[in-house]
Amino acid sequence: MSEQLTPATEKPARKKSYLVKDLLRLSLVVIPLIGVGWWLNHRFHLDSIRTMEDLHRATTDIRDTLHPDDSLTAQLLSYCYFLIGAVILSTVGWPRWTICALAGMVYGAFLGTVLSTIGTVGGAVVSYFLGGSLLKSMVRRRFGDRMKRFSEELRKDGFGYILHLRLLPGSPGLVTNLVAGACRVKVTHYTLATTIGYMPKTIMFCLLASGAIKSNPWQLAMAVGIYVAFSVAHYYWRKKQKAREVSGAKTEGQEVQ
Repeated sequence: MSEQLTPATEKPARKKSYLVKDLLRLSLVVIPLIGVGWWLNHRFHLDSIRTMEDLHRATTDIRDTLHPDDSLTAQLLSYCYFLIGAVILSTVGWPRWTICALAGMVYGAFLGTVLSTIGTVGGAVVSYFLGGSLLKSMVRRRFGDRMKRFSEELRKDGFGYILHLRLLPGSPGLVTNLVAGACRVKVTHYTLATTIGYMPKTIMFCLLASGAIKSNPWQLAMAVGIYVAFSVAHYYWRKKQKAREVSGAKTEGQEVQ
């Protein structure tokens, strides 16, 4: 006579099964990144950077590789290489400022802003779809309580809440991408809010990097001014939104009474 499994024995087995599945899913995302990281290190000798001179050498090497002063075909290939790398790194949550700064150093403020926006937003959209498909069950288990709060805010105003998170300093971008995908936020709202929300820091870091390379104080001043202007606008916009929510809640309460 076979013994029936008790809930106490089922639970560890279920957790182990989830752990194995989660690791397999994550490996599909992490392994390509490891391959890209190995190639970058092999090509530019990043592990040998010890001093500012080493950093300057690596930066010059990257600029010469990505921005060759040759034919139009070489330039287009340069843009493609950068965009592919930016999308891959953004998908796994690589610090966005490094991508924007590299774009500013290599391509200048304007073109760097355009390319880094396309690359980072593209990566955010990829991780959004991963959160809604391959990693959906893992995201729901790992962020259970946060998912509930996130879903409530998204039901009220999906576009506005995503935009607020993108503009909020220190907001976890990768978590936002995955949870938004798992909550099935409308992809058009998500993409537009992400693009607008990414813009202030993208412009700022591209201007800072470009201004530092060119020793242009005007670009440095513009970077700070643009970011401050966006931050002030975000503060008053969010304040107005909260006031509208409070007013709406009071109106609903009076109607119920």
